[in-house]
Amino acid sequence: LFKFRRGFFDRLGPALELGRSFVVPERQRDGQTLGLLWKGIARFVAGHPRYRTLFGPVSISAVYSKASQALMVEWIKRFAMADGLKALVRPRHRPRLGAHCRAVRETTLALEGLNELSAGVLDLEPEPRGVPVLVREYLKLGGRFCAFHRDPDFADVLDALVVVDLFGTPRRVLERNMGPEGAERFLAFHAERAGVGEGERLGA
Repeated sequence: LFKFRRGFFDRLGPALELGRSFVVPERQRDGQTLGLLWKGIARFVAGHPRYRTLFGPVSISAVYSKASQALMVEWIKRFAMADGLKALVRPRHRPRLGAHCRAVRETTLALEGLNELSAGVLDLEPEPRGVPVLVREYLKLGGRFCAFHRDPDFADVLDALVVVDLFGTPRRVLERNMGPEGAERFLAFHAERAGVGEGERLGA
């Protein structure tokens, strides 16, 4: 989906690539399903704490209008881009959203938070839907985005390449998914290598 320049993976360090997952239709609306997927990934990381970074594509369905897609892209570009990495990634197929992006660019100035963005998407959509749940989840983990790709081979979805530094994820989120002992082990492992304490990590 993306072309990577030399140095991208060096900048990431030890990382896990997350691909697309499939959930059987009867479980897709089950709120526990996504939580179990996150717990599985987190427990693996807790057992292999050298991996502090997750990366991979998150998809925005083509059922969203071009205006909604453009609003999400422009908001992410303004508030949630991985500034140190975005120059090292290029999409294989650029999204065709230029005119729509220009039309919504000023709107993003008033949408500072994720809830405001979701409300903006809801206003634009004929059906009641806000920001896709996985985009929301990655943002809550502290995810940052590098590039956007149009995927003609997968229902023409809009793919966003996201990178999550788990060392910067709120501790309560890590504990919920890794368990308290797993989160402590993971944080201690990376605090020692970074030469920082827990207070410094949290900006205290």
